[in-house]
Amino acid sequence: MLVVLPPSPASATPGDLDALDANVNGGTVNAMAVQPDGKILIAGQFTSVQGVARNKIARLNVDGSLDLNFDPKPNNEVRCLAALPDGKIVVGGSFTAFQPNGDVAFTGRNRLARLNSDGTIDALFNPNPNSSINCLAVQADGKILVGGFFTSFQPNLDPSTAIRNRIARINPDGTVDTAFDPNAGDQVRCLVVQPDGKILVGGDFLSLQPNGAPSPTFIRRIARLNSDGTIDPSINYFINTVFCVGVQADGKILLGGIFTSLQPNGGP
Repeated sequence: MLVVLPPSPASATPGDLDALDANVNGGTVNAMAVQPDGKILIAGQFTSVQGVARNKIARLNVDGSLDLNFDPKPNNEVRCLAALPDGKIVVGGSFTAFQPNGDVAFTGRNRLARLNSDGTIDALFNPNPNSSINCLAVQADGKILVGGFFTSFQPNLDPSTAIRNRIARINPDGTVDTAFDPNAGDQVRCLVVQPDGKILVGGDFLSLQPNGAPSPTFIRRIARLNSDGTIDPSINYFINTVFCVGVQADGKILLGGIFTSLQPNGGP
């Protein structure tokens, strides 16, 4: 069940729960985002919202009702999404095609896509990763950071392949940023951009080998990257798998995962 918290009425008392049941069925909700206009995007594995068929992605109006004019209809799970300032939407997951707004034909998009505000596919963006996208974040310059299980991209169906192991930065035109290659040794599950432009990443990895470095740097499951993809050594903990990461207004870092302890400086 998804509970949506709309804007509080003026009569609300502090501490009151102001909630609407979005009535999501058929699977989990993996991600949410709020658009600049206040509408709420939800994504996951579900198949209906408020009794209306919606495969894996839907949009709710500010009052919590379903937006009936938005139905991208991906053919598989959506794991992450971000609302862009221009109204477009970036989505990542394990899908390979969309059938937006009742179209008969499918539009192919492998695991990473940009939607127009009406739910149709942005034809000018097709990074084409070879495996799943778990997480994404948008930088202030419009570039898109993605993490997952992928090892390469073939942007816009270009015959050449860009090797990127589990973390990459995508330009607004869908091509891969050639100046950014942290090269994670295993799956990336979460990432967030700090206000200073540095990037926190978490997952299953035990090493990073950024930008063609001759040997890997052992750093376990949580790391902070400089904006060029190199490692900020100020964070180095021995920790189990990290599923989510966030940054507070005071700069403190929140982590969630299956760990039970943190050991500073990389290990015991």
